[in-house]
Amino acid sequence: MEIFHRIRFQRKSFQLRMLAQKGIGYHHASMAYKERQVVEMLFRMGYIRVVTATGSLALGINMPCKSVVFSEDSVFLDALNYRQMSGRAGRRGQDMIGSVFFYDIPLPKVEKLIKSNVPQLKGQFPLSISLVLRLMLLAAKADDQADARAKVLSVLKHSLLSFKEPRNTEMLKIYFIFSLQFLVKEGYLDQEGNPMGFTGLVTHLHYHEPSNFVIVSFLVKGLFHKLCQPVENGSTVFSEDVMEQLVLVLANLFGRRSLPACATKFRRTSCQSKVFLEDLPEEFAAAVHEYNYKIKKNFGCFLLTVAKLADMEQEYQLPLSRIGCLAYNWC
Repeated sequence: MEIFHRIRFQRKSFQLRMLAQKGIGYHHASMAYKERQVVEMLFRMGYIRVVTATGSLALGINMPCKSVVFSEDSVFLDALNYRQMSGRAGRRGQDMIGSVFFYDIPLPKVEKLIKSNVPQLKGQFPLSISLVLRLMLLAAKADDQADARAKVLSVLKHSLLSFKEPRNTEMLKIYFIFSLQFLVKEGYLDQEGNPMGFTGLVTHLHYHEPSNFVIVSFLVKGLFHKLCQPVENGSTVFSEDVMEQLVLVLANLFGRRSLPACATKFRRTSCQSKVFLEDLPEEFAAAVHEYNYKIKKNFGCFLLTVAKLADMEQEYQLPLSRIGCLAYNWC
């Protein structure tokens, strides 16, 4: 009853409760989070003995069972989903073996699912400039240079970072070259690839890119030093206005959050906090505009250089038939 109390305000709480009392549950992605949580908890505790679920149950949810039944064929039932869902059969410490049943699925499809290998995971993990800088820092500061370079290459060749299409892989290499040129031009790497300057600060704030590079531009221009100057009497205690300006700058760089449309309707008028983030101070806003213009100009020049080096005649393939064709650049 304590578990059912969690979903007392849910639309289908009565239906879930009636089925659970008979030992039956269902689980799919369209359910509310609390509803799925109740089904998972009751199943692990043994109150629910049968669960009808979709492929969402295979996504790392801890619900081991004695038997798994695949009912009817589906285009989404591939080797990877089969391995994930059939792996639920057999509870550790309770069952000697787990059973997998197929119902209304063609026998050739069953044989293909059992015999086929799990496909290699492919991803499009973003290759950011901060990641390139962190890899260069690892290669330069490691005690074993050979081992560090091997680790850097293994990261760049990882299946979750590479692309399936060869053309996209070439584009990834071109972007890697641009990242190196950007880091050298901005003073984060020297000509030999050794880190320098504010590399440590940028790499520690890598999850806030591009704000980590913007805050360095503020430091180089001396905006923070100008804002945090001591008062006339020489005291190091900053005024409330200076502290508010400093928090405003940092909030614009690292604390921006999107509000839903209904947030303004139910906002409390007695709240002392600032719900809507104000714009940057004039000097900081001008520095951001200058920095963005410089980055756009550098990237545009790099693209023009790459375009000039590209051949006028390139060979492509049709997406479905893989028949080779020629694409001409008439510019």
